[in-house]
Amino acid sequence: MAEKLYLNSMAVKLPENNDSYFIGKHSTQYGAVWSAIFGTEKIFKEHLEMIIQNSTAMFLHVKTKNKQYSCLKYPENSKFSVLSLTEKTETRNKYISSYPLLIGLNNDVKLKESYPWENEGEGEMAAEISSGKIINFHNPFFAIDNNNFGFNKTQTISLAGLVIKIDKQNNQEISALCNACKHYLEELDYEVQVDTKPFRMFVPTDYCSEIEVVTQIEEIKYIEVLNEKIAVMKVNLEHNNGNEHLYCNIYASQHVLGKYKPKVRDGISAIVWMTGFFN
Repeated sequence: MAEKLYLNSMAVKLPENNDSYFIGKHSTQYGAVWSAIFGTEKIFKEHLEMIIQNSTAMFLHVKTKNKQYSCLKYPENSKFSVLSLTEKTETRNKYISSYPLLIGLNNDVKLKESYPWENEGEGEMAAEISSGKIINFHNPFFAIDNNNFGFNKTQTISLAGLVIKIDKQNNQEISALCNACKHYLEELDYEVQVDTKPFRMFVPTDYCSEIEVVTQIEEIKYIEVLNEKIAVMKVNLEHNNGNEHLYCNIYASQHVLGKYKPKVRDGISAIVWMTGFFN
C-alpha cells in the first residue's frame, strides 16, 4: 500500500506507455487494509472464526469463467461489514478471503475496464467520472458485477474509501500545496484542476485502487465495528462548479486518526483505498 502523501512530496508518477485505464500496480491482498482498521492484521484474524460463523449469505454459487463463488456478510445491517468469499469445490466450500464492504454514496460513472484477480472472484474496476477523469476502485461484489460489466456503459456505483493515512491541512499548507501543484503539473501531460475554495483534488499513487485526496469534510458520523471506533466522513473529491462532484464516504479508524479529531469543514489530505459496487 502507498505509504507517503504524494501531493505533499510532489511525487506524482504518470504511467509510461500505458494503454490501460488502470494506473499503478494491482495489490491483491488485504493485510494493509485490515491493519488500517485494527492496527494489525493479526487482530482481525482473531475475529475471523466468529465472523464466518455469524455471517449471512449475500450470494451463492455465482459462476465466473472457471469457478463458482459464494459470499458471506457480517454484520448483516451496518455501514461497515466484512465480506468473506468462498469457492465451491467438489468436496467443500473453500475459504478464499475476507475484505470490507463499505457503504458509500451514489455516483453515475462510465465504466471503462475491469481487472479480475487470479482467483476470478475478486478484482478492480476503472471508470470515467463526469469531469472525464478516471478513478480505479476495488469492487467487493466483483464476482457478480463483472458479469454485468460493459464498456462505456453508464451505471450508478456506491463509492466509498478506507483511509490508510490522513493529515489535517491548514490554510497556509493548502495555499503552498496549490501553488506547488500548479507549477509542477504544468510540466506534465496530466490535467488536474484545482479548486481552492475549498481546495480539492485527487491523484493516483503507486497502487491503482489507492488515491491521494485533498478535500474538505462535509459530514461526520461514528460507528463501531468489532470494538473499533470508526469515523465515517462525507467528502467531495471534485469541484463545486456546475455538476462536477464526486461524493463518497471515507472511513477512518482510531488507529489511523491517532490524536487528530476530525471536524466538519476541516481540510484534509489522505491516502484512500477506494471501493465501489453497482446499484
